[in-house]
Amino acid sequence: MLSVHGHFQLTQDSLAVWLTDFDVVLTNLEHLSEPPSNEKIRQLDDIDREIQEKQTKIEYVRTCPNYLLSKTIDARGLTININELTKFC
Repeated sequence: MLSVHGHFQLTQDSLAVWLTDFDVVLTNLEHLSEPPSNEKIRQLDDIDREIQEKQTKIEYVRTCPNYLLSKTIDARGLTININELTKFC
């Protein structure tokens, strides 16, 4: 489970950096740059493609906490069961 948690943390951190960079790109595209419309459309298409490429990681970060939580609850329940069992031994 530690490896899953570590992978989750790394993925979450990399997506946070990507989103920060992504926000800067969108802000520049929206407010600061004045490229021709066809250039903006190309940049938006590139952004859309990048979002699609990150979709698997986004979904992983969205669902992994529930998995980790369920494993934590299972481990806690197992510990309680072991403690109850040792009372009888």
